[in-house]
Order: sequence, then structure tokens, then C-alpha cells
Amino acid sequence: MNGDRRQKRRKKKRQKETEKGTAREETADRKKGDRKETGKETEETEKDRQRDRRRQKGDRERGDRKETERRQKGNRERRQKGDRERRQKGDRRKETDKGDRKETERKEREKGERERRQRKETIRRQKGDKKETKRRQKGDRKETEKGDKKKGDKKKGDKKKGDKKKGDKKKGDKKETKQQQQQQQLKQQQQQLKQQQQQLKQQQQQLQQQQQLKQQQQQLKQQCMQLRCKGSVHTTQTSAAATAAAAAATATAAAEATAATAAAPTAATATPPPPPPTAPNAAAATAAAAAAAAAAAAGWHLE
Repeated sequence: MNGDRRQKRRKKKRQKETEKGTAREETADRKKGDRKETGKETEETEKDRQRDRRRQKGDRERGDRKETERRQKGNRERRQKGDRERRQKGDRRKETDKGDRKETERKEREKGERERRQRKETIRRQKGDKKETKRRQKGDRKETEKGDKKKGDKKKGDKKKGDKKKGDKKKGDKKETKQQQQQQQLKQQQQQLKQQQQQLKQQQQQLQQQQQLKQQQQQLKQQCMQLRCKGSVHTTQTSAAATAAAAAATATAAAEATAATAAAPTAATATPPPPPPTAPNAAAATAAAAAAAAAAAAGWHLE
């Protein structure tokens, strides 16, 4: 910036000097021409020219000196101004550094005080926490002992209740078992009674059959007596008729036995089978067969 302004000033100065020189030369030429024309060119004129040249030279030197002085003055002023500004800036920086140093010291001092207070507070709080912890542990221990005692009492009570419940349950189970046994005995007795009733029914049926056979025997005897009174019977015809009657009687007895077995299936499964017919029953059946054979023979003979 300063260099540009300086070059511009020099350029203007040269232009002015050039214009002045041109004007002087024109003036000199004009004077010379005038002198030539007038023929008054003298030594005095030469002196004047020399004086003019010296004056011009002095002017130039003086102008250069002034310009130099002005430039030097400007440079000096600028240098002084820069020095002054740098000095002021340095002073300000020093002041700033001093203020910053003081501020830093103050902050460090406050930080140290704050840390000391925090340490004291931490130590005090730790002491209080230790006391509080001891007190709380003591209280917790007492509370734990109370809780353990309550738990022990509860366990004892629960054990007593459990033992009582177990005893009651066992008693109830025993009662239930007795009731079940009694019910089973009653069922067995009922089954036995049913079996006895069936046996009684069978015996009654057997007795009825025996009575019917006896009646048949008596009827046959009566018929035989009547037939004997009327006459004798041919031996061969009688034997054949007797055989047929015996076969019919045997078939009748087998059919009655099958019917009795079918009539009492439950009794046959639950109870042992009825005893075989006794000797009197067999004799009665034989007698009945013989009587039937005789009756058949008599009837055939009568025909």
C-alpha cells in the first residue's frame, strides 16, 4: 500500500518536473529567439541562463531534499507509530498476562479451597456413614434375631398343626378303612345270603320233584294193581314196553337236569354246583321208569 502511493507520488513529481522543464525550455528558446531576433544576446544573458540553471538545479535538489525529508519523516512517523503500537500492544499483553496470571492464581486458590472443603466433607460423611452403618447393622441384627425367633415359633406352631393334622388324618383313614371293611363284610354276607337263598330254592325244587315222583309212583302202583286184577301181560311185549318206558324216563330226567342248570347260571358261577341226586332219588326214578313201562305194556295189552 505505502509503496504504491510512493510510486504514484514519484510519477506525478516527474510529470510536473517534465512540464516545468518543457516550459523553461520553451521560455529559454523564446528568449533566445527574441535575443536572436533583436541581436541582443549578451554575456549577461548567459549569466542569466547559468543563474537559471543553478536555480533550477537548486530547486530540483531542494525538491528532492524536501521529498526525501518528507519521505523519511513519513517513514519515521510510521516507524514510531508502529513502535508505539507494538509497545502498547506489548503493554496490553503484559497487563493481560498479569491479569490472567492473577485470575489463574485466584482460580487455583479457589480450587484448592474447594478441594479441601470436599475432603473434609467426605471425611465427615464417611465417619457419619460408619456410625450410621454400625447403628443400622445393630438394628438389623436385632431385627434378624426377632425374625428368627418368630420363624422358630412359627415352625413349632406349624409342626404342631401338621402333627395334629396328620394324627386326625390317620384317625380318619382308620375310620374310613373300618367302614370299607364293614361294607365289604356286608357285601360278602349279602352274597352268601343270596347263595343260600339259591341253594334253598334248588332244594325246594328238588323236594317238589321228589314229591311229584312219589305221586307218580303211587299212581303207577295203583294202575299196576288195577292191571294185575284184570289179567296178565305177555312177557315179550312187556319187556319191550318196559325198555321204551325206561328210555323215556331217562330222557325226561336229563331234560329236567338241563333246565335246572340253565335256570341258575349265577348260582353255578358264584357257588359250587349242586350235589348229585341221592340214592332215594335214583331209586324213585328207576321205579317210575318201571311203572311207566308196565303201564305202557298194560295199555298195549288192553288194546
